[in-house]
Amino acid sequence: MKATATSTSAPPLAPGGAPLLGHVVPLLRHPLAFMDSLRRHGPVVRIMLGRIPVFVVTDAGLTHEMLTAQASSFGKGGRLIEALSRFAGNGLATVADGDLHRTQRRLVQPMFSRAFIAGRGDTMIEVARSVVDGWAAGEPRELHDDMQELTLSVFLAALLGTEPPEATRRRIQRVLPDVMAGTIRATILPPWLGSVPTPTQRRQRDSFTELRDAIGDLVDEHRRPLRDKGLLDLLLDARDPDTGQPMSRRQLEDEVITFVTTNGQASTATVLWALHEIGRHPAVRDRIVAELDEVAPGRPLVGADLGSLTYTRRVVHEAMRLYGPAWLLTRTVTAPASLGGFDLPQGATVVFSPYILHRDPVVYPDPAAFDPDRWSPERARSIPRTAFQPFGGGARQCVGESFAWSEMVIILAETTRRWRMVPDPAVVPRPVPRVTIHPHRLVMTPSGTGR
Repeated sequence: MKATATSTSAPPLAPGGAPLLGHVVPLLRHPLAFMDSLRRHGPVVRIMLGRIPVFVVTDAGLTHEMLTAQASSFGKGGRLIEALSRFAGNGLATVADGDLHRTQRRLVQPMFSRAFIAGRGDTMIEVARSVVDGWAAGEPRELHDDMQELTLSVFLAALLGTEPPEATRRRIQRVLPDVMAGTIRATILPPWLGSVPTPTQRRQRDSFTELRDAIGDLVDEHRRPLRDKGLLDLLLDARDPDTGQPMSRRQLEDEVITFVTTNGQASTATVLWALHEIGRHPAVRDRIVAELDEVAPGRPLVGADLGSLTYTRRVVHEAMRLYGPAWLLTRTVTAPASLGGFDLPQGATVVFSPYILHRDPVVYPDPAAFDPDRWSPERARSIPRTAFQPFGGGARQCVGESFAWSEMVIILAETTRRWRMVPDPAVVPRPVPRVTIHPHRLVMTPSGTGR
């Protein structure tokens, strides 16, 4: 269906705006609560970022329509994409729709094929196991840094085909928090306020530069002989089918930066929340361990086992529904459009939030409850396909979705099998929205084994 401007009205304006700033204050102070409140005001709601109108789609069906049937009128873009482009350049997640996107997707897609990822499963598992085995029993851990190390190590191992250099991993990990915090600030703040040269802005710009330098060094190191094959080799060897040309050095760096930031942050957040919920629900942990013992009795997990970890995958599925991986995604209206009976002008930014869609009580009974069995084959049939969109949809659906699923299942399985993670009752993690939703202060203690 092609978008047309035949609707009858403009979307309603959300309450709570302020002169000059619009809805910036509630978005900065209580972003998740504010976004969730918009569902009460209709399927499409207008908010103001300064004097700039932004349209928020709160209905899953309309979101799916926007991403598929009306995709030609809603291009990849908007304030989040502009912010990501500041450090990721023209990576696959940020490049505009059109010939360049189609070319890049053809070049990148083979590195995320199920067959290629399956061939890297053993390496990913070995790296995850090595990191988790290094934790000390009885020592409380603030898990954010641990899990960021773990997801980054697993991803870099798949990228390089071998365990990544420790110094490079630390270098990338050190700057990621500032990079991601700067991205969401640039998305929410009005342009005039976001351009003020504060110490925070300067630190974030320095972090952007350091991240690109680290990725460039990683590519240079990987070009040396006597190294194993990894996902990066597919990028180095890729050729445009029309021109026969390889990726430029800049394009190669853009793609790797995109993968490290978007995939890594999503996996980190999802596994952190899964561990938090497992700590609150010991029966869930027991079922994961029982499944692992059934699938890999008396032996280490291997890549070929991943498809059999159906309950572990449900746990990841439910953590992803509740907490991510992205809480805010944007599109740009490329032609005057109608969505849900409302006019949307060309050039406008449209926002949709998986956080809102995944907590709709009409679709998900008791939506705040952690219930992995809602994804059992029998119960999942009642959930519309359009109501679960953690990786987007349509032609712009995340190309790394299969890799992300494998990585998260591996990390959760290895952590749970090795350790019984005991939560600190004095510390209740608070959701902190960046590009993904991270728990603030998730403290858990490895105790004994998962059995």
